[in-house]
Amino acid sequence: MDSNLMEKSVQYKFANTEKYGDKKVARELKHLKADASDEAINKVGTSLAKLQGDNLKSIVEISKRDIEITD
Repeated sequence: MDSNLMEKSVQYKFANTEKYGDKKVARELKHLKADASDEAINKVGTSLAKLQGDNLKSIVEISKRDIEITD
C-alpha cells in the first residue's frame, strides 16, 4: 500500500493565566516543510510564546497523507 504526504502542519498550545484564565489557546501553522526537524519546530514555538508573552505548553505535528486504495 502506497501513501503520499499531502500536507504537514503543527499546532502549538499556549497558556497564560492573566490573558486566558485556565484555558489554553491553540494556534495551527500550516505548510510545514516535510523535513522540518523537531528542534526547529520547538524553536519556533518557543519564539512565538515569548513574543506573545505566553508559555508554550504543547506541540502537535499533524500529517495528512493520500493513501492508495487497494482491493
